[in-house]
Amino acid sequence: MVIGVKTVYRHPKGRFEVRETTHHAFGNTYTVREAFLTPDEDRRRLPEAMRIRQSAETEDKPEIHFVPVSDCEAKGFAELYRDNVTIEEIARHFHRTQETVRSHLRRLGVIKTRKSGFWKIAEIREAKDMVKNGYSLSEIARKFNRTESSVQSCMYSRRWAQA
Repeated sequence: MVIGVKTVYRHPKGRFEVRETTHHAFGNTYTVREAFLTPDEDRRRLPEAMRIRQSAETEDKPEIHFVPVSDCEAKGFAELYRDNVTIEEIARHFHRTQETVRSHLRRLGVIKTRKSGFWKIAEIREAKDMVKNGYSLSEIARKFNRTESSVQSCMYSRRWAQA
């Protein structure tokens, strides 16, 4: 239950005021101070100026409509990616975001998602053989569809020594 409300502070130019409200509940009395904007009393007439400025800003900007990626366009992504064109260049060419291009390439199976989880003993043995034959970390990572850091952490693990 509200017992009383009083204005504790009013901004000199009427921008806001701080009100103290006294409440009584569950046998306790407590006070709450809150700041309230007072645009009607603001001498700057800020809300009106803001509305005019916002409408002027939106008039100049063209509306951007969502255009879904067609199947033909997605196949074009895949064809260019297979020809070793980077995702950034494909996105720029088709006026799409890199994430849009990447997600459609994943859906078409052109980009495979990285394998996660533990390394199998057979994979570790094969990776060890590749290291002995002089393959780089990136080549090993590509072979097993893993990141270079995953290969490196596997090389320093106990399982690598055991395999």
